[in-house]
Amino acid sequence: MIQGGDIVSCSNSGKITAKNSSGRNSYFGGIAGFVQIQLAAGVRIEDCTNAGEFDLDNTTVFGVGGIAGVIHRSASGPVTIAGCENSADVFMSEQQTNEDVNLGGIAGMCDANNTAVFTGTNIISSCSNSGKVYYSESRGNQGNLDGKFSTAGGIIGRTNHKLEITGCKNSGAVSSNKISLDYLGGIAGYVNGGTRISACVNTADVTLDLGTSTTYSGGNRPGAGGIACYTGGTVTIEDCENSGAVSITVNKSDQCAAGGIVATTEGTLTLSRNANSGAVSSTSGNPDKAAGGILGRAMRTVTMTGNTSTGAVTAIGAKGYDHDNVMAGGLIGLIDQGAANVPTVVTVTGDVADCAVKSTVGRAGLLFAIMNHVASGSYQPKATFTDCKIGGSVEGKVKDGSETSGPVDISEANMDSYSYSYKGANADLTVTGLSFAD
Repeated sequence: MIQGGDIVSCSNSGKITAKNSSGRNSYFGGIAGFVQIQLAAGVRIEDCTNAGEFDLDNTTVFGVGGIAGVIHRSASGPVTIAGCENSADVFMSEQQTNEDVNLGGIAGMCDANNTAVFTGTNIISSCSNSGKVYYSESRGNQGNLDGKFSTAGGIIGRTNHKLEITGCKNSGAVSSNKISLDYLGGIAGYVNGGTRISACVNTADVTLDLGTSTTYSGGNRPGAGGIACYTGGTVTIEDCENSGAVSITVNKSDQCAAGGIVATTEGTLTLSRNANSGAVSSTSGNPDKAAGGILGRAMRTVTMTGNTSTGAVTAIGAKGYDHDNVMAGGLIGLIDQGAANVPTVVTVTGDVADCAVKSTVGRAGLLFAIMNHVASGSYQPKATFTDCKIGGSVEGKVKDGSETSGPVDISEANMDSYSYSYKGANADLTVTGLSFAD
């Protein structure tokens, strides 16, 4: 535990072991386990490295990070983690019973509430992770998992308040095959409240694989994203790149998504000048499992400017499953109708989708696959696409029709027909300046 002072140019290569269970949450890090700053000037953890193996057979683990476990909410000064490197695998296995677990290649979780306590900004900058970050082994046939979730990110698992993540790189695979509500991201898993991610690069695969033989219940929004899985509150992601394959395989009775940059947003999200070249795929045996080259599922307010999607996007219905709501979009998989009487508003300017888009039994389009609507009410979704470019190929159900077509190569002559597959009758959609990406 660190409450003040700086940790600079330190390294650890020793094994970190936790075998005991306790009644309190536990925190583990290669350099610092629990960061709770009591100095207004804050704390720096800089130019540190960890290669020490984690061995955590502990039922109350809450946060694990290659460098720092948890930056705690009661910190009274800003925390800077800069120039640090982790090469050790950060993982959770055995029969863990604690569902709220956060794993990160650099930090497990940042829960510091800057806005209420101090004016500084928590920063993770110029850090790199090459260790795998993962959950493994089934936790048994659990019932409704609503309100319980686990996170994993190449840099950080979860951030609840203001945080800047800049210039970081992840090359360690992020994955889970356990039964839980998992948020997996190449850079960050669950992102909330004033976070900004900029100039970050993920080159590793991000994989959520729960199989399709069992249906799991629960109301959260799990999935996988090349940069981040889920965003809520006000979040900005800019100048980031993903080249890792992003995939979900799940049979869950609620919405899940895979996205080349972000899987699902349920807040105010700004995406600027990001690029995805990794393949994005969703495999499921029930509806509402979206795959998007940039964004899997859009809810509330999304502003996109100058993003580029070149990775193949595929949505697959598991064996024996046939449903329209298996959706793949070159830019966005699903534009949803919002929640709690708040409409979804999407504004896209100058984005490029030049990729192969395929939905085996459902909808596919290069701008988006499906745009929902509500039967009545004043909160219909609204989307505007301006000066976007599309190219590549499409295979799936054609625009506002039922027959399957493709694969069809996109050209100037047919690009409008394959720009999207379905728009709800009451949804408000405007597409102007669409051009062919040659």
